[in-house]
Amino acid sequence: MKNSLLFPMAIGITDGIITTLMLATNYIVEARVISLLLSLRIAAGSALVGSFSYFVAEYSSLREELARISRHLGLSNPLFLIRSKPGRDILEEAIAATGISGGFSFSGSFFPLFVATVFPGNAILSLSTAIIALGATGVAIAKSVSGNVYTWPVSMMSIGALVAFAGNLLHLIS
Repeated sequence: MKNSLLFPMAIGITDGIITTLMLATNYIVEARVISLLLSLRIAAGSALVGSFSYFVAEYSSLREELARISRHLGLSNPLFLIRSKPGRDILEEAIAATGISGGFSFSGSFFPLFVATVFPGNAILSLSTAIIALGATGVAIAKSVSGNVYTWPVSMMSIGALVAFAGNLLHLIS
């Protein structure tokens, strides 16, 4: 089973920021006022969608791992393990990791929107906040996985800028 918190945290915050950039960039660029309520609604929506996707992916991955272990142990049916304590453990692990991912998704989404709420009409500040947060996430991931501390943040910031550009073109919130 997976014990690392890095995965749900990284997925959550990245998903939250990217979703917000896709949904709200055009709204922010057009210098519309983003109310605190709209910021909370977008962040909650991002967290709910991200949490559902994360849970499905994580729980199915853990169940597949348990089924693989069952085959290695020579059990005739993987349901023996899935319906026993290990099966309940993976469900609890998936739910806990989903909560972490959802919380980080909400935070990642809300933070740049909150900046847009506090500083209305300052699109550069709000969008820069989101893209810099992606860069900081890239640095944290790079350090955690012994990766390149330049490649990770630059890649994540580039993807964030690309998504913001696409979000501006798509006008998803109007």
